[in-house]
Amino acid sequence: MDRMFLAAVLATGLAGCGGNYSAPTTHTVKAHLADSGRVVWNANPPGAVDSLELIGSGINDGDGCAGHLAGTVDLLDSQGHIVRTMKIDQAIPAIIRPALAYNVHACCVTSRESQIIVAEISLITYDTVFCP
Repeated sequence: MDRMFLAAVLATGLAGCGGNYSAPTTHTVKAHLADSGRVVWNANPPGAVDSLELIGSGINDGDGCAGHLAGTVDLLDSQGHIVRTMKIDQAIPAIIRPALAYNVHACCVTSRESQIIVAEISLITYDTVFCP
């Protein structure tokens, strides 16, 4: 997804005026969510028994706000087989401003499954949105 908001300046020339004309420059304001590489397992999140919740963190290192975050996390065993695919819950806060750190949550795996997980692959989509 990763949509962008483009702010453009329109210039009109005046008839009969001489001189050099340079086209205005535009700047694309865009969010960019970067993974911090930090993953934490939270034991027994609310409403769950004998399970673990994955909490991943990142930062918006773009110059626009990010919103409508969605995605999945695939948890892999040592042979590269998917043990479980979990849906990512909305990041907190819902709009991620530039330079803001954020967390995403994905739930849940059993403690038995967690013992064979050796890697995770996250696919996150988001939109660049208006910064309030």
